[in-house]
Amino acid sequence: MIVTSASIMARIEGLARERGLYLKAMLVGSAARSTWLAGDHDLDIFLGVPPGGDLGAALEIARLVAPDHEEKYAEHAYVHARMDGFEVDLVPCYLVEDAARLLSAVDRTPFHTKYVSSRIVGREDEVLLLKQFMKGVNVYGSELKIDLGDKYQFQCPARIPDELANELRRLAIETMRVTSTLDFARVDFRLDRNDNNQPYILEINSLPGITPISDLTLMAEAEGWSHARLVYSVFEAALKRYGLQIDVPLHEYEEVRVR
Repeated sequence: MIVTSASIMARIEGLARERGLYLKAMLVGSAARSTWLAGDHDLDIFLGVPPGGDLGAALEIARLVAPDHEEKYAEHAYVHARMDGFEVDLVPCYLVEDAARLLSAVDRTPFHTKYVSSRIVGREDEVLLLKQFMKGVNVYGSELKIDLGDKYQFQCPARIPDELANELRRLAIETMRVTSTLDFARVDFRLDRNDNNQPYILEINSLPGITPISDLTLMAEAEGWSHARLVYSVFEAALKRYGLQIDVPLHEYEEVRVR
């Protein structure tokens, strides 16, 4: 796996050099952390360009290195292909120096890989054991939500007492405050049913999906907000921080212009 990934990254950077493009190929995910399971044949390789660089040019390099590919989309396009016996995702991103200055959602992944790798040194076998157990009971992987979307069920709003719901709202706001998160975020909780539903903050997603089918959109709709209103409000909050304002009403948000 390491030899294969190194070969693919060398081909990527070689093509970039031939075209005068500064690009850094980075292995991320389980392969980079040495926590892949036997039999896994998945590689995630990011194609990083400097802030202000051209993600489209990086995407074109991905297309060239994997001529027989499928183009997929998250926040922006990326390439999925079978290469040298592996399922490979080639994802353009920006090489930001600070995780607090992300330019796209995927820019966080190299930081995540570096952080997790530093926290599991000497515990890789434990990670592998946990992953294998979770796969064995069919609760591991994003496929549960993506590939089995028609079987994935939301319960939104959650059927919890009003008092608990209000406490979770308070904790979510406080979490954003102490982490200096701006404009919007999604705070994830776990409730301990053996301790009177004691809430525990699992994580804060400072740049959650905001597509029409994203979790955040479903939550907003449960509160009576349309997707248009959600997008409009996020944009409006960001502009206010710079002393700007939206010059058109909500129903015309697609034609927004900054005054």
